[in-house]
Amino acid sequence: MGVPAEYAVSYASFTRAVAYLQISKCLLPTTIRSTDVTATAAAAAMMPICVMARAVLQRVLDPHHLDQLFARTAQRQYTNELLFSSLVVVMTRFVLGQDPSVHTAYRQLQDQLPVSDPSVYNKFQHVELAVSATLVHDSAVRVAPVLRTLRASLPPLLR
Repeated sequence: MGVPAEYAVSYASFTRAVAYLQISKCLLPTTIRSTDVTATAAAAAMMPICVMARAVLQRVLDPHHLDQLFARTAQRQYTNELLFSSLVVVMTRFVLGQDPSVHTAYRQLQDQLPVSDPSVYNKFQHVELAVSATLVHDSAVRVAPVLRTLRASLPPLLR
């Protein structure tokens, strides 16, 4: 499936933004939730790009949406105890530099996950290619309007 050509530049811009956030370490603490208006407003005043990036990531990585995407796409895998959205949370913590490894991310969330670490690794190893491709495609589609509004783009890859 992959990222459609019309979203490739937007997705590349998004990944560059995520890399910038990882380098600058300006991610908000996980204790700040979008419903905590006072804390969010204070954080927005101090670090507006961080708040905007977190809001975009929360929308793109919405657990309910991710679990629906998995249910629609997966052909061999199934959800028993460990939700696909929980895997994404673990991987996101590692990718964004909140934890130095997947295992550390798992340990940080261990009390929220109903399975052992071998079960998490097993689920990661068997994520179907179609599920991964659909996640990338869907994320690019969902973030494209934000990137268009920000006029975020890269030069064409090929001339």
